[in-house]
Amino acid sequence: MSSNNLNKIHVFGKQLKILMQEVGIKQRELAKLAGMHESNISRLAGGTSTPTLEFILLIVENYNVSLNWLLLGVGPMLLSEINSSDIQDGFKIFVTGALKDVHEEIQAMKHVMREKGLLI
Repeated sequence: MSSNNLNKIHVFGKQLKILMQEVGIKQRELAKLAGMHESNISRLAGGTSTPTLEFILLIVENYNVSLNWLLLGVGPMLLSEINSSDIQDGFKIFVTGALKDVHEEIQAMKHVMREKGLLI
């Protein structure tokens, strides 16, 4: 897993902890809502486990949380506080991160191909 992906997992975990504190929800309650074991919530909040799309959507839908805030740590926490410039800023950050991920993958593939003599 690239360091960029690890950073994203840590950002999500940090934001999940903040949300739980702000809303006043315990890991046990969130686990019950999500239909998972409390230890899974602990790993997600600790930044050691990758959230599923279903879990992310559950958080967004149940707590009215911005995806930009939850996944990237930018902009206001609540959807009701978002304006169009926040959406544009979040999109730019997302696209920039995605492009960096693609670049890292291409570089890794080139390295493997050079080692196998398939690329000069």
